[in-house]
Amino acid sequence: MKHAVKAPHAQKPKPPPLPAPAQTAAAAKPGVTIATNEAVPVKAAPPPTKPLASSSGPAPTKPGPTKAAGPNVVAAPAPPAKAPAPHPTAASTAAPSSAAAAIGAKPDPFVGALAEMQAAAAKAAQADAAQPKSPGAVNLYVVSNPLGANVTAAWNGRSAAGQTPFVFKVRRGATVSVSFSKPGYTPAVQEVAAQAAQAISVALKKDPPTP
Repeated sequence: MKHAVKAPHAQKPKPPPLPAPAQTAAAAKPGVTIATNEAVPVKAAPPPTKPLASSSGPAPTKPGPTKAAGPNVVAAPAPPAKAPAPHPTAASTAAPSSAAAAIGAKPDPFVGALAEMQAAAAKAAQADAAQPKSPGAVNLYVVSNPLGANVTAAWNGRSAAGQTPFVFKVRRGATVSVSFSKPGYTPAVQEVAAQAAQAISVALKKDPPTP
């Protein structure tokens, strides 16, 4: 048996090599760039990599630039420390309650009446002293605690009666006996020398309880 013999493939002719670019006289000079028609491949810059987040804590931050303190720079003072709040004492807690009690308490009518009588008596005495000749009569201003007591004044065979607060006129220099009475209180008597206008006050005592 005869084997078929394959004919060898015909080889393609190789293209002639490209001629090298001609160099000019400028290529021999240093610092001169030669322009060619050949394309130079450019590699792309790799993308910036992001720092991996750390599970142990926040990413470190870059410290900012520090400025040197100049001669005109004044450092801010530190805030003052807060003093501890004082603990309430017995006196401080008792003061508001006493103040509230004073505000809620009603004024004593005797105190107001006594102040008015004393002021009026002082004014009358000054007016009498300013006169060139002393008047022959003076005013007596009578008040009692409690108010509303019956008053009877007697002097040189004369008398005057009323309820406190009470004002009456007597002869200057006379000795006046002033009697006070009020139901539920012990009667009181007071003698006054009427040399000038003056205020007379008395505090009545309550009757003792009956057995």
